[in-house]
Amino acid sequence: MEAYPIPFRVDRDDAPVYRFVNTGPETLRGVSALLLGPGVMPVGLPMVLRPSDAMELTIRGRDLELATSVVIRWLRPNDEEYAWRTVF
Repeated sequence: MEAYPIPFRVDRDDAPVYRFVNTGPETLRGVSALLLGPGVMPVGLPMVLRPSDAMELTIRGRDLELATSVVIRWLRPNDEEYAWRTVF
């Protein structure tokens, strides 16, 4: 199995708005986010992210960097499902 680099860069410059930018060469489908731990985030529908497109998430709460993470899920063009967990 060939290594597959995570196709996202997280832009934290405008926190509490976080931008997850598709830095890969593929169009990703069914992109969604799940918040784990303390904090609140509005629920969004799964979306399509073309290369260079971004998904913006507004995440609010205290001490997010201590116990909160976000799981991003997506489908590649070949219908394989992937998930990536990132912390603040």
